[in-house]
Amino acid sequence: MAGLRHAAALALGALGVGALWRLALAQPEEACPSGSCAADDPALLQKQARASTRVAIHAAQSPDPPPGPAPPVPDGWEPCPGLLYGTPNTSFAKAPSEEEFVAALAELDLTAVMDDMTQLMTDSQSCWPGDWGSYVGLFTRLSWHAAGTFRNTDDFGGDGGGRQRFDPEASWEDNTNLDKARGLLWPLKEKYGDGLSWADLIALAGTQTQWASGMPFKEFCFGRLDDEDGAKSLPLGPGEMQERRWRPALVL
Repeated sequence: MAGLRHAAALALGALGVGALWRLALAQPEEACPSGSCAADDPALLQKQARASTRVAIHAAQSPDPPPGPAPPVPDGWEPCPGLLYGTPNTSFAKAPSEEEFVAALAELDLTAVMDDMTQLMTDSQSCWPGDWGSYVGLFTRLSWHAAGTFRNTDDFGGDGGGRQRFDPEASWEDNTNLDKARGLLWPLKEKYGDGLSWADLIALAGTQTQWASGMPFKEFCFGRLDDEDGAKSLPLGPGEMQERRWRPALVL
């Protein structure tokens, strides 16, 4: 429906501000004041407006054309080795208990983790090359899209739990290709084990790479416990709540 409203607005806007003003004030039976009916006839303007709107609405209602063929995969290309660790192909991945995590976190070398993240930032890999050799943009998007789910009306969402690895968040269109970012982070997760949670790793990725690029951050706090599935993200949608709340109306 939002597409219909947008298309109709474009169709009416194509007539021009002056034409719409004349259309609003004129009566259909008025003669063309300048002798150019194509430019000034109110009846013609009304007819053009209705025709343009019908065309726009029809175009918006028509199904999208089928997508073209996917580009060929380069010879020898292989996905990032950690792809299915950062985005499990199951709805469950075992996580340490709170007690196990706290104990492992106490032994974690935080400086070494941050240094490794800085090194990874410019370690562009063939499975998913960095933009101009850097992952700062990709990792910033990863962290932002995890933290940005937080909803202060009911405290759902956020990067705690590392639930971006699971559905529904993993399948959101806005999170397209963030599975590659998590795949790139897997070697750090594998190296540091239970003391480095996925939730901390996802949050650190954008923070540390921006920090290393000159952003004047002051500190980073570790200690986010991982969830074993994406259940706590289900209220974020998509679902009936979002459909009911955000269903637009066609206004002409």
